[in-house]
Amino acid sequence: MVSKGHKKEGARQLPPLPPDPLGETLVRLGFVANAYLLDINMALQAHDTAKMPEPWSLPSRLMRFPIRVSVPSHGAPRRLTLTHPGLEAHPFVRRVEAGIGKRVPLPGAMLQFG
Repeated sequence: MVSKGHKKEGARQLPPLPPDPLGETLVRLGFVANAYLLDINMALQAHDTAKMPEPWSLPSRLMRFPIRVSVPSHGAPRRLTLTHPGLEAHPFVRRVEAGIGKRVPLPGAMLQFG
């Protein structure tokens, strides 16, 4: 049995994670709690949609998750895209764009499996 804090001999070490400047920025700005949640949710959630004017306040997954997020893999960096072209004016999308300093691109074939 291996005690805590000791490495098992012959155990393979995981390779270091590649740099993720976009993910780090999204966490630092408070758009997501951590990179792990960003990876499993693959979207940014607008938590305050009920307080927004129509149509942004509609009880819709599209309005609550307007931005899709890719998982960095095989050397490709993390990327963002809108879930629908009509969401360019969404107040949450505008806040994210202001925070990261660039526009979130329109939907395209971004995600590897979805």
